[in-house]
Amino acid sequence: MKKSKIKATSEELYNELYFYKIAFENSNQILTNEVLEKHFLKPVILNKAIKKLHNEFLSFNAGVIGIALKDKETLVQKFFIGIEKDAIYVACNCGMPSQELCEHTFYGLGRFIKGHNGDFKPYYWPGIEIDNHGLCKYLDIKISWHEISIHPKKELGRLFITSRGFDEIDRILFDEKGSQISIKKNGYEKLIGYHFIYNANQGERAHFPFLLPFIGVANNTDDILSYETYLMHDDRSIGDISLTNDQILLNDICHKMQNLASSTRGDRLCCLKDKLSQSQMVEILGLWQQAIPLIKKQPYVKASYSFDMRSLAEKPGKKDAEDFKIDNGTLSISFFLKEHEDFFSLEPIIHVYEKDITESFWKFPFFIVDPLRPSYYHFHLVDNIQDDTILEWFTLGGNKLTVLKQDFEEFNNKFLIKIREHYVVYYLPLKSRKRSLLKNQVFL
Repeated sequence: MKKSKIKATSEELYNELYFYKIAFENSNQILTNEVLEKHFLKPVILNKAIKKLHNEFLSFNAGVIGIALKDKETLVQKFFIGIEKDAIYVACNCGMPSQELCEHTFYGLGRFIKGHNGDFKPYYWPGIEIDNHGLCKYLDIKISWHEISIHPKKELGRLFITSRGFDEIDRILFDEKGSQISIKKNGYEKLIGYHFIYNANQGERAHFPFLLPFIGVANNTDDILSYETYLMHDDRSIGDISLTNDQILLNDICHKMQNLASSTRGDRLCCLKDKLSQSQMVEILGLWQQAIPLIKKQPYVKASYSFDMRSLAEKPGKKDAEDFKIDNGTLSISFFLKEHEDFFSLEPIIHVYEKDITESFWKFPFFIVDPLRPSYYHFHLVDNIQDDTILEWFTLGGNKLTVLKQDFEEFNNKFLIKIREHYVVYYLPLKSRKRSLLKNQVFL
């Protein structure tokens, strides 16, 4: 068998190594275990010693991946991987006796498949020169023990490479008219924006949050210069403003929200006792889940607190309209049970992303609010009506439940068991400083 060569490999750097070819057998540059095992002629041994082996990335010199196969901190062998469009070429310091795939590269590639899904496309940059020290004019190459990160230099943006194209280009669909910012004429231009109207009142002044589209005018710096009017219900009087597909859909959602919000005024917890109100709450939450991805793409969005829906003005108030952030799918809710001398306390724990906002969050209908700074809030949509109701109930009670020890058994049977079925509960025993997951502890 003749010695295999790879085009991307520097003869000077790797000319003493034999490179063994393994074709991907797919167009995605992904190596699977099934393909790998076809090239290994010995019995596959998966004993404890083999399972302890791990890869440590060393280099990307001349476009070839260098990896150390280790047993803890002990080097077992070094192997190298060159990538082409349809195949990889692997070499090992052992020399690959008989020009067959050696066990070092077999088990090392197996670790790569397990840790990186066998995906070699991130390392394939045809036509880009990478020198013998792993440096490149066009790429930022960062090497850590568990990965090699390769990206076009920041000032280049996305880098188009023949046979590679753009990363993630397949995610883009060109069959829809997207959201667009109006092009201003003579410095000013009419615009369509969206007003988030929320409320935390009780009684007759309470209402659920909703969105309303509005017409305004923007100045040279993309700031809203003035507000003209809300687009109410089926109002289509928007003059010469050209609506995008997203805005047409969003306007329809807004008007459905407003109708539902106006028909569900009153105490929010009382709404749960009425089956009609319950279904309306589910419908409003569903509309918000549809609206948030669309509203995040709009250039003109403001928020205001509403004291009473019945006194809603004809347009947003410029002094009251604030910037804000809004997201969904970001909340994590758990609970904290703490033992005291003669009672237990139960409190909610709120995380958004990895941030604990338990001590600072506010609760509005359907939303948990992280007050990032005065007059700038981050609204996080709850996942379901159950979460909204439980947090509303806790908030109205000062975000804490207390139960005396003599009443704990009944509390556990009637309430805590249900909480544990749906949420993670942490427990801190009396005189302990370390809380842990509540499992099957005996409390009394």
